[in-house]
Amino acid sequence: MVTLTEIKGKKVKLTGAIIMLILVAVMAYFPMLHKNHMTTDELKESLKETAWERDSGNGEEARLFTPFGDLLIAEKSKDEKLTSKSCWSTYKVIDGNTINVTLMPGDEVIEHSKYKGKHTVKIVDDNTLIFDGKTYHKANYEKWQNLGYDDSAWEN
Repeated sequence: MVTLTEIKGKKVKLTGAIIMLILVAVMAYFPMLHKNHMTTDELKESLKETAWERDSGNGEEARLFTPFGDLLIAEKSKDEKLTSKSCWSTYKVIDGNTINVTLMPGDEVIEHSKYKGKHTVKIVDDNTLIFDGKTYHKANYEKWQNLGYDDSAWEN
């Protein structure tokens, strides 16, 4: 006949085994959670000299990050001109998924004021960026750089 002490001993061993399995699963999952969050330096390096674009329905929207901390926030109409919503600004990486945008001195266009401040940025993979919840895809850096610096590419 089985005594009460033997039953309690088996329950303790089973409970211990379950707790150990749970701990191993949590420890294996924790590093995967960390991989989804970049460090400040990783985000700085990943954004440097990249361009990202998306179809906005009325044309294209783009974000161009220069190696010097400048950011072109561009909206290109279907007639291939950068609209009045487009502007050059500067950005600073605050943490692994946040940048702070500052307008260029003298930029007093009301439409541009919405770009000032903190923005969430997440690089999902080599070809996908999420900027304030909108998904952008890797674009040709030179194309957007040339548009940004070409005065004739901007609407009057």
